[in-house]
Order: sequence, then C-alpha cells, then structure tokens
Amino acid sequence: METQKKEEEQITVPASLGKRIFAYLIDVILCFVLGFLLNRFVTGTYLYDAIGGKQAQNNAYRYAADTGLVAYTVNDDGSYSNITLFGYSADGLANSSARVFSNPTNDGRPGYEAYFDAVWHYYTVFLPTDERATPFTNADGTKYMVDDYKTYFDTKVLLLPEAKNTDPTNLATLASSDASQPYFRYALTEDGTAVDFAAKPVLTDTYVAKLASSDETEKTTAITSLRDYFLRVENNTSYAGVYYSAVLFMEGQNDSNQTYFIENYRSMNMLSWECSLVAYLPFNVIFLLLIPLCHPKGKTIGKLIFRFSLTQDDGVLLPWWKRLLRQLFVAVEFSLLLFPNSNISFIIYALFAMIDFAVLAFGKRGFALHDLPFRSLVVTKDSPMFKNYEEREEYMAKIRAKEQAEEAENEAAAGPEILDLSTINKNREEAANMISFDEFEKQKDEEAARLAAEQASNDAPVSLHKDDEEEPVSNEEPKDPSKTGGIKE
Repeated sequence: METQKKEEEQITVPASLGKRIFAYLIDVILCFVLGFLLNRFVTGTYLYDAIGGKQAQNNAYRYAADTGLVAYTVNDDGSYSNITLFGYSADGLANSSARVFSNPTNDGRPGYEAYFDAVWHYYTVFLPTDERATPFTNADGTKYMVDDYKTYFDTKVLLLPEAKNTDPTNLATLASSDASQPYFRYALTEDGTAVDFAAKPVLTDTYVAKLASSDETEKTTAITSLRDYFLRVENNTSYAGVYYSAVLFMEGQNDSNQTYFIENYRSMNMLSWECSLVAYLPFNVIFLLLIPLCHPKGKTIGKLIFRFSLTQDDGVLLPWWKRLLRQLFVAVEFSLLLFPNSNISFIIYALFAMIDFAVLAFGKRGFALHDLPFRSLVVTKDSPMFKNYEEREEYMAKIRAKEQAEEAENEAAAGPEILDLSTINKNREEAANMISFDEFEKQKDEEAARLAAEQASNDAPVSLHKDDEEEPVSNEEPKDPSKTGGIKE
C-alpha cells in the first residue's frame, strides 16, 4: 500500500522553478506594459483631465510658481508643470551640490542673495497679500497685519531678537544670538540713529568684511557659507537651509498652516492614481484571472508559452472554483503594486512575491504559497492529466496491469518453460486489453490451472531427441555363440 501511494505521488511532473518564474514574469510584464500604454495615452490624459486632475495640478503648480520659491515651466496651453527648487551656487550659477535642480536665469548676483530675495518675498509679500494663502493669526485669533508678517520673518525665520531688545547704538543687539545664524542683522535708518524694522535685514559687519576681503580663500569660504545657510545639499538626498524650509512651509509641511498647495497636490495624486487603477486593473483581471479561469487547464499566457498546465497534485484538473480562488490570490498579489504610495506598494509586493516563490524553491512537491490551500500544481506537458477521478483510476489500472504483465514475463523467463516471441507478444496484448486488475488476475489464475492439469495428465517425461528413444524388447532367448558359428577365443 505504501509503495502504491508513493508511485501515485510520482505521476505528476512539476514545472521547474526557473520556468515558472519566467512564465509568471511574462504575465506580469504583459499587465504592466499594456496598462502603462493605456494610462499614458488614454486614462492618464483624457480621463485625468475629465475628472479634474489637470485642474488640480495646475492649481498646485501655479500657486508654487507665484510664491517665487520654485522654478517652473509654462506649457503652450497656459498650464504649469515641472516645478523644481532653484539651484544657485555661491557665485550665482547652478548649485554644484544640487545638480538635480533647475537654474533659472539670474543677473549674476551671489547665490545667497537670490535665495534671500525669494524667501523675503514669500514671507513678507506673498503670504500677506495672496488670497490663496492661509492667514496667520495672533493668540487672540486676530489675523496678522503686514508688519506682523515682517516680524515673523525676522524673529522666526532669521532668529533675530525682538524689537524691544534692540539698541541702534549697539550693533550686537541687532544680530541673532543663535550660533547657526551669524550672517544677518536688522538694518538701520539712513542716518544710523534708529532700527528700520520695515527694511530687509542686511549682512553683519563681520561678513561684509569677509566678502570684501582681498584673500580669495576667505571670500570664497564666506560666500559659500552664506549660500549653504539658505540651501545645503548632501549627496543629492539630504536638504536643509532657510530657503528649503520656506519651500516646505509653502507645501504645508513642517507644522505649516498653509493648505492650498497640499490639498490640490493630494487631489492631483489621488486622481492620477485612480486613472492608473482604471488602466492597470482590467489587464490584471484579464491575464491573471479570466484567462486561466476560462481555460480548463488553468493556463495563463505565460503557461501557454511554456506549455504548462494547472492540476491538483494527483493529476486531476482543478475544478473551476479552485481555479477561481487560486487566481484571485495571484491577482490580489499583483494588485499590491497599485497602491497609491508606489514605494510602499512595491516593497509589499516584492515581499509577498519573495515569500511565495521561496516556498516553491524550498518545497519538495512544487507548491508555491498560493498553491498550498488548493493543492494545485503547475505541471509540464509530459505530465499525465485527467478530467476526473474515474479517468485517473482507469489510467492507474492500466499502469498496474502493465506492471503485473512485466512481472509475469520476468517470472516465466526465469522458469522451466520455454517462451518464444509469439507467447510474449500474446501476453503483452492481453495486458494491454485488460480494463481492470481483477479481470487480469482471474485470467492468469485460469491459465495457471490449465497448465497444471496438462502437467498432471502427462507423467512420463517428454523426450525432445530421437537418439533417446528406447529399443524394442524381444521375447526370444539369446543364442549360444557356439551354435551359431561364432568365433571361439
């Protein structure tokens, strides 16, 4: 019984790991490429525009452009796109440590001046006057006035002291006490007798002297330090500085109360994701669910190319409901790529796919993770497959009958009987015509009984040689040689 079970388990021929992975990749690539094309030319353009995605995008990008904090592109239809950070270097050229950023045309001013002008304009001009900006409020709930925005910029952004703590006769009191900002101080009136709080802050005397130094090294170090104060980029991945903080504030990050950009940006991304979902999901359903569900052998396009089929582990084709549940598992696994956050969705999908195929790689029966609940098996074209268990039982009966016939031939060949080729062929034909093991055993028993009867009816041994025949026995007595004229010795 144990031997028979082991033989039955070895009927199916599972597909190899490498070919199964390639077949799966073919299906995934088909879904991705066709979905990408549909999204690129249909859903990502016409549908995206129809449901308001393009409008939300234009609202967000135009708002960012109007702040003066970013570089941007105006398209032929008047829409805005491709917003990027400014990339000024210390001398006003492209920021060499931030080459991924755009470099707008400038008048050759040092980079820190360009950044300073952009930040100053945003906090003191744009926020107080633009209707799209969310107003600042005081502790009592009243809205900021223009002077309040200027005070916010001075004390919160540049970390300068409050007005009440300044003394125009002592320049040290006009600068920041924070070690991270030794660059700027309050400006004085033209006569130098009072602090001009309405004016844009100016460089401290220390940095004015450094920038005017005849020592080029000192001058370069100072101007670079000023540039890095506004935007510092490390390895094109880590950003910091007053300018970068202003951009984040505009976007609604870093505890900002600004919502216009972030709301439109989120709406834009959500509508874009919905358009992508409309493009990719149908091909996911078609290639990973409907085609294998409709094909009786559960074949996808990848399985058709490699001539694989889907059966149970005993070789019987999967019923439709098992194919449905199995392919739902596969389709949902691929759908993980369609989550709104592309980075997180890819990580989750890759994790599930690795676990799925790790089970297949280290298992002994060719089951992937999505095969285990259904005992499904991807088999090669050489593997026997059956529509039902009756067909499988007939196949197994013929296999067992053939094995029994071969055993009988081996036993006969080793016994006293002389078997010729015609007898062997006759036994093979009988074995091939058997439809059940019981009938075959019955005929073999009848044949053995007939041979035993014939053997019992013939006790005398049968001679196969003429020389071995017995001479006839005579009743006459032997004659005396003397009487017959025999020769005497």
